[in-house]
Amino acid sequence: MTVKGFKTWLEFKDIFGFDQNNKDAENSYKNDMPIKSFDLEKLFSILASKKIGTNEGRSNFMNEVQWGDNSGSIKCWCGTGLNLMIDRLGSDLTGNPTWYTKRIFQINRGGYGGYEDIVANEVLDEVQIINKEDTDSPKKEYDKLENLVIQMADSIRRNAKNIFIYEGIKKVSNSNYIIRLGVKGHGNQAPDHQRVEENQTSIIFEKEKGMIRILNYNIESGMGQHEWAMSPSDTDLNFFPTQENSEIIETITNTLKWY
Repeated sequence: MTVKGFKTWLEFKDIFGFDQNNKDAENSYKNDMPIKSFDLEKLFSILASKKIGTNEGRSNFMNEVQWGDNSGSIKCWCGTGLNLMIDRLGSDLTGNPTWYTKRIFQINRGGYGGYEDIVANEVLDEVQIINKEDTDSPKKEYDKLENLVIQMADSIRRNAKNIFIYEGIKKVSNSNYIIRLGVKGHGNQAPDHQRVEENQTSIIFEKEKGMIRILNYNIESGMGQHEWAMSPSDTDLNFFPTQENSEIIETITNTLKWY
């Protein structure tokens, strides 16, 4: 297999060269051979051994590495869904330190063991790019939320996982919008399971903090009922208004593309 930079592999730079049509995995299946899994612990061990600027890498947990402790510091961590997150530390309008999202990628653990060092270098390239940028900042006023939501909805409609059906945008207020997605086959759960009625993405400008908050969650009902109850949020992300729309949109679209 030829290993190349993740930017050329998939749109949204989603899985660091681990394309869905994994040729090694396909060949392994054909030959009835085991697939070597990607080692997340090794990845984070490599990341923790590297410096970013003058900051040493520090591993707070097995799935997290942090460079620095002050404003502008960077953190890379992996969630339970194998989403690789790169966050940066800023401050909201109240002066509270706040981690905000810069990148989200999806890691495919199957079939790519042995390439952890290459993936680590690609991650570090992204971290270095972020480190050279100015730290983003809050704003007292933000009048571009509707434009952000329209662009985000279009990206989600075109790129979300194919279990979703785009239903439209609901305007709650000038500072709160909801992107609604129906779910295919949502009525087939077992009797004791919750039925997913809808998936929703809430985009909120929190004026007191001067930040944008994005949550993704399901609206669920018990089987044979129509409760339409909000489930705990799968995704709860912070952004600053000074970030490019494309950066904000890419992160939430990746979340729904690899849901």
